[in-house]
Amino acid sequence: MILFKIIQLAFKNIMNSRKKSFSAILSVASGFLALNLFQAYIVDTNILFDQTYENRSMLGHLLIRKESRLDLTTAEEQKEIIRFLTENGNEIEVVVRFLNFTGTLNSGSVQTVFSGYGYDIDQGRKIRGASWQWNVVAGEPLDQAPNTRGLLLGRRLAETVKCKENQPLDVLISKAGYEAKTRGFQCENPSLQLSISTQTGQVNAAELKVLGILDGVFRDIDERLVVTSLAEAQSLMHSDEISMIALRLKEVGKGDELKSRFSQTVQKKHPQLQLKSWKEYEIGDFYNKSINFLFIFRNFITLVVISIGALSVMTTFYRLVFERTREIGTLLSVGFKSKHIFTLIISEAFFLSLLGIAIGVLASYIVAALVNSLEIPYKLGMLSEAVPFAMTIQFKMLFLSALTLIFISIGICAFPVKRALKMKVSDALRE
Repeated sequence: MILFKIIQLAFKNIMNSRKKSFSAILSVASGFLALNLFQAYIVDTNILFDQTYENRSMLGHLLIRKESRLDLTTAEEQKEIIRFLTENGNEIEVVVRFLNFTGTLNSGSVQTVFSGYGYDIDQGRKIRGASWQWNVVAGEPLDQAPNTRGLLLGRRLAETVKCKENQPLDVLISKAGYEAKTRGFQCENPSLQLSISTQTGQVNAAELKVLGILDGVFRDIDERLVVTSLAEAQSLMHSDEISMIALRLKEVGKGDELKSRFSQTVQKKHPQLQLKSWKEYEIGDFYNKSINFLFIFRNFITLVVISIGALSVMTTFYRLVFERTREIGTLLSVGFKSKHIFTLIISEAFFLSLLGIAIGVLASYIVAALVNSLEIPYKLGMLSEAVPFAMTIQFKMLFLSALTLIFISIGICAFPVKRALKMKVSDALRE
């Protein structure tokens, strides 16, 4: 009953001191907003990188391959892998096979080196998901022309072999993918000759039609990228071998169990074969370095923001309590117990913090929505094209920020209240 009365009094005090209360609320709200907007940027960048690798680049959650990307998986090894995948099919959603190959590309007037891959077209479309079904900036994806012997070119390689987009798309490497729309392009020579050297040293060549132009994500890759079907790649290589198999799981959390079963069965017979996340191979080096840098940067900026926010909250709340020393003395003189006064002031700090956080949450969503709608482009590391500056707000992030600011507000208020309560009533009244 007493606690309820104290809470009522706390609300009344907040309403009676609107100007000072608003100052405290604004202090908490601004600190909350600054902390969450930066965190939201980091979260969105992390999601962008994950989708770029897992969906757009079709790497899924796990990769089956040998440690060296140059070592191919033989037909016998593939049989063991297929047996394993069949036995664990209830945990696997999509399986995509890849074969990497390199050689020279000839358009008649231009000859250049290329590096690319062939993949299972239908399965690749599934692993890209709804956002990246349409993965070309001009022309059509390979799955739109299944019976045509064709290929896709990286944007910069397309320029080298004189393939030009009719209406260049302002590419933004985002999570949304491209609009499913055929965009025209013209090539000096619509069919290109690919020449490679097989594992046996034989030179093999094939002429393939350019079906589309895609963005290779990374500049170095985009300058040499050729993408075709697995069947065409194996025909060129005169081989039924593959470079790797990408798996998308139904439940990501079961990846460790699947890796354990793989090591106990397939890896026992073929020690060179490995089942790991793409992040654990050299293909994930750029991702790991970028994310580690972002997390270090996040921790540093978060510390700075919390320090500035805490200083602002501390100044506001400390002054708010310090100016009420005479009021505390009055309450003590009329019979209020120290614990009741302490609870009263702390309750006010708690409610002011909640109000500030509520405003901060609303402001965070409004600012994030506004920023996301603007799609402000900026360059990020070695990516071939610009990415939109965006923010993704998560509930976990809001909750942790709220706890942090509530803890700071209450902790800051506790010190001057205890100081005032230790004073003699006469001294407090004269303060």
